[in-house]
Amino acid sequence: MSAQFFASTSINIISTTYTIECYPDLAGVMVIVCGAYRNIIGFGLSYGAQGFMNAVGVMGCFGTYAGILGGLGVVGIFFYVKGAKVRAVVNAWSWRRSVLADEHEHGPMSGV
Repeated sequence: MSAQFFASTSINIISTTYTIECYPDLAGVMVIVCGAYRNIIGFGLSYGAQGFMNAVGVMGCFGTYAGILGGLGVVGIFFYVKGAKVRAVVNAWSWRRSVLADEHEHGPMSGV
């Protein structure tokens, strides 16, 4: 149980730190997005936990949760290996350039 808590907390901290370091101009948005995804995944895992545990047993339930967290960890390894290429693709998107142009012209958070 504590290993799953450690894994889910670590995934959230690492993903938030990675996105802030890669996209400092979108840091505020990325913190919100990472927190929202963490809450959505946490809700999804806990919403049907009792019924799932009754159906497959405690070990089956926690084994499935460990597999989900392991899969998210593999995604992290992918970004570690291919991160530069992913950042190059994302930075080439036209909406990204328009967001940066708006911030440079009007200042950050001008539309809020």
